[in-house]
Amino acid sequence: MKFLRRVAVFFLLLFLLAALMDVIVSYGLRKTLDYRFQSWSDMLRGGMTHDVLILGNSRGFSHYDPQVIDSVCGVDSYNIGIGGYPINVQLLKWRLYKKNNTLPKIIIHNVDYGTLASMTIKSQHESEQVFNTVYDPMMRRELSQFGYNWFDLHVPMYRYFGYQTVIKYGFCEFFNLKHFRRPAYKGHYPEHGTWNPENLNKQTVIPCKMDREAMKLFEDYMLECHQEGIKVILVNSPIYVGATKKYDKRKELDAYYASIAKRYGTVYLNYTNDTICNDTANFCVAVHMNQAATKRWSAQLSEDLLRMGYIKKIKE
Repeated sequence: MKFLRRVAVFFLLLFLLAALMDVIVSYGLRKTLDYRFQSWSDMLRGGMTHDVLILGNSRGFSHYDPQVIDSVCGVDSYNIGIGGYPINVQLLKWRLYKKNNTLPKIIIHNVDYGTLASMTIKSQHESEQVFNTVYDPMMRRELSQFGYNWFDLHVPMYRYFGYQTVIKYGFCEFFNLKHFRRPAYKGHYPEHGTWNPENLNKQTVIPCKMDREAMKLFEDYMLECHQEGIKVILVNSPIYVGATKKYDKRKELDAYYASIAKRYGTVYLNYTNDTICNDTANFCVAVHMNQAATKRWSAQLSEDLLRMGYIKKIKE
């Protein structure tokens, strides 16, 4: 019996130590200036008030520069795009924003060949970005629908297993031992690098996703925003012409986005035929513009939205 008590005490102490470490790492990650965690941390803190919100996948995340949009349009914008994920995960981020923050007047939503699909988050691209959100009750419930099991969500440090660098980040940030900087500006982190055609050359066909469940999710979101008085502007940002030539169902996809925009009295702006798409000097890879091109195009988009009256300049 004495032995069993000692074993029980040992495991209790181990659990408490793991729980303490989980709190330290998770709340430490909320302090880091690393683009993977910054927008989640901002949304969890709450109190955000922005005129314009930007949603989308990595092309939404990297192509829409709030600094340029704010300067040209005289608005206050913020980017909550999420690299590597389709509409179901994009809307998870939107739901967290809605829960803790003031609704925007306008959403600019990047839509493209990869939007209308669904996927889990666990063990996917930069999935560590959601680890420190499990202390939010809504996020804990939501993540159970995105591949995370009971152990991931309730056993301290379990979800961090295999992510030693992330643990180091959180621990060091919590105690101010070291700061890790790959900062985003208002959620935006531009693509870096020079033209690399390797992935494009490997692909003969690029599928345009049009999953029925994802389309229903997207349409429900558009209806919800319409009912809440939020105008959602759909934008397909520039893609290198060599990639768009490989798309299947391109016309069908564009027609769908245009029809949804028309249904809710908004617009679908398709920049995949813009002259910027013809020059590889504007791209890092076929679907991602480089930082210089991103700034130029963000200014072009802003001027177009002002000219068409979809955004009215709030302040000079």
